[in-house]
Amino acid sequence: MLAIYPSNGTHYVKHIDNPMKDGRCITAIYYCNQNWDVEKDGGCFRLFPETSGVPLDIEPRADRLLLLWSDRRNPHEVRPVYRDRYAITVWYFDTSEKLAAMAKKHKQNMVDEKVENKQELQQTILLNNEQKLQQSRLSSSDNFAKRESGILSSHDNISSNFNIFHPTVSSTQQSPSSLQTTFGTEKIMKHGNGINV
Repeated sequence: MLAIYPSNGTHYVKHIDNPMKDGRCITAIYYCNQNWDVEKDGGCFRLFPETSGVPLDIEPRADRLLLLWSDRRNPHEVRPVYRDRYAITVWYFDTSEKLAAMAKKHKQNMVDEKVENKQELQQTILLNNEQKLQQSRLSSSDNFAKRESGILSSHDNISSNFNIFHPTVSSTQQSPSSLQTTFGTEKIMKHGNGINV
C-alpha cells in the first residue's frame, strides 16, 4: 500500500493494524522522504509499545524500514504532517489466521445474503398482501354499491302492524295519567320505498 499524507496537517489517529484477527502479523513500512526535517515537517510515526509507558517517535526518513507486530502489542499513530509524506506499507500474513478470517467473512456474507433475501421476500409478501387487500376493498365497495341500489330504508324491515310511540312532552311536565293521552301510538304503513306515518 502506498500512503501519501498531504502537507496540510494530515495525520492518522492512534490505531492497531489488526484488531480483528484478519491474518496480518507483521507490518513493514518503508519511507521515501528525502531530507526530512521532523522539526519543520512533522509526520513522526509514534509507537505506543505494550512494554513501555513512554511513546516512541520514529522519523520517516528516506530509505528507512520499520517492522512491528500488527496486533495489539503496537498501537501507533502518524503525527500531523507539514510536507508531503510518502510511505510504502506491506503486511506479512499468518496463513491459518488469514484462512480462518476469510472463512468467517464468507460465512458472514452468506448469512447477510440470506437475511437480505428473507427481507426482500417478506417485503414482496407484504406488498402482495397489500395489493390483495386493496383489490378486496375495491370489489367489496363495488358489491356494496350494487347492493345499495336495491336496499330499502331500515323501516322496510318493520312489520306493517308494528306500533311506535312518539313522545311529545317529557314525563316531568305531565302527570302519569295524562301521559297515556299525550303518548299516542301511530301505525306505520309501508308505501313504496318510503314510509307513511
